[in-house]
Amino acid sequence: LDRDLDALLDRDRPIPAEVWGAASAWWLDDDERRAQQHDASPWAHPDGWRAGINEGRRIDLEIGARRLELDCIGAHRSGYRFELDGQSHQAQLRQADTPAWSLTLDDRASRVFLHPAGDQLEVVHDHRRWAIRRHRRFESVEGTAGGSGRVVAPMPGKIIEVAVRDGDTVESGQTLVLMEAMKMELTIRAEIAGTVAQVHAEAGSLVEADTVLVEIE
Repeated sequence: LDRDLDALLDRDRPIPAEVWGAASAWWLDDDERRAQQHDASPWAHPDGWRAGINEGRRIDLEIGARRLELDCIGAHRSGYRFELDGQSHQAQLRQADTPAWSLTLDDRASRVFLHPAGDQLEVVHDHRRWAIRRHRRFESVEGTAGGSGRVVAPMPGKIIEVAVRDGDTVESGQTLVLMEAMKMELTIRAEIAGTVAQVHAEAGSLVEADTVLVEIE
């Protein structure tokens, strides 16, 4: 039954707000948990890289054959505000008993069951199960080519910030450059640890795909 879950779902029935609301809140909370495992660097915060500003984010969900793109703002402690199809929704998720969670959506309380499975999250609501996948294609980009120290732009875009200088020591996965492409912010990370030999990227400049941004040795 579980193997054929997607095929058994009625793809035409409306997706309850509780389903995508719970999934979105869970993944955003997970982003916060992951960020807390890093150091106190502002680059690690999931609520936007600009210090002191609670930046808006976009979360892209795939539910069966359908895709939902939600704009959101907020944090685990205060809850999230989602914008979908011109409508605003408030959501807050609290764990009750594993795997049960308490969801408050627009002042309506409900109980949902969440089962993470790799890059997929199964949501059980109102005795129905939904398989939901999150697309993270623009959230974090390993910017090197084949594990080398040449960090290149994955696509054309504009450099927003450069987080390192010549001579800096960097770890694998550390943020090097923030750029904007296709109206999305991309975090370009180091694929290897080493020392920054040269920074080619400049804030405010436009770059083409495969332009060398940083060299690490």
